[in-house]
Amino acid sequence: HRPFLGSDFSFGGLDEAVLVSQLAIREIWGRIRRAVPFTRRLVLASNPGGRSHKFLLDEFVEQDRLIQSLAVDNPGLDAAAYLELLSRSQIPSRFRQLAEGSWAKDENPDAFWSWDMIRRGPEPTDFDRIVVAVDPTVGSGGGDECGIIVAGSVGTDIWVLDDRSVAAHPDVWAPRVLQTAEDWGASQIHVETDQGGELYRPVFRTAAETLNHTRDTPMRVPGLVFHRAREWGDKATRAGWAALYYPNHVWHAERLADGPLETQMVTWVPGQPGSPDRLDAAVWAVRVLSGASTARRALPKFG
Repeated sequence: HRPFLGSDFSFGGLDEAVLVSQLAIREIWGRIRRAVPFTRRLVLASNPGGRSHKFLLDEFVEQDRLIQSLAVDNPGLDAAAYLELLSRSQIPSRFRQLAEGSWAKDENPDAFWSWDMIRRGPEPTDFDRIVVAVDPTVGSGGGDECGIIVAGSVGTDIWVLDDRSVAAHPDVWAPRVLQTAEDWGASQIHVETDQGGELYRPVFRTAAETLNHTRDTPMRVPGLVFHRAREWGDKATRAGWAALYYPNHVWHAERLADGPLETQMVTWVPGQPGSPDRLDAAVWAVRVLSGASTARRALPKFG
């Protein structure tokens, strides 16, 4: 759906532009052509880090088309409290993006991934299997995020497709997980837990009931698979699955380009504060689709 075709404008404005595709931005940009007695403009508002990060960096930031505004410039925001929250909840590279407005592409030489390891290509239209992997949080979401990553497989190739991660209470992220699974047609949801399914199964049941309350047709809930955290979380595990990127067995969708997941992958190293929730969820998804997952416990569906 391309609603702007055939239209002419004298002004265009986009908020959260880094989340908008390069194609859509260019299309709107090309429509700022109406004859008016003043300067025609396209104005974008955005944080760094997202699917169109590189495009905005090349076309706007490096062309001196950037007017920077930081948290301390907002009179309606408690900047000190906001920056403190960011310092506790974000890895250093993401903190620099959100707090300092940094458009630099960071990379830590000690990280398991590098930018050169991340490959992209035409996204398949059909997948043999799609799963959602979840690295959950238990608390209010004021710190760590709930990692929610979608991945699919075609033959021996694995595609990391979407990042729906969020810093929120289970009442928020559990419905988000179910909605993500429905959006992508996932066959399973894989969840990390030290308590087996007993802790999170009621959370997902309540989430399904909440979503179904406004539906005429009940949501189809995929199979829930719970994994022990110790099966995944050590340094050797992350390093081992990073190695799958070298022979180009793992690809990333364009929508993830330069976003928080990839930034976390190329900057996080063991010992940093905070949990690499997005990264770990992505590792889970790759491991499941590679057929190497063990010690899993599948519970029956509900809904």
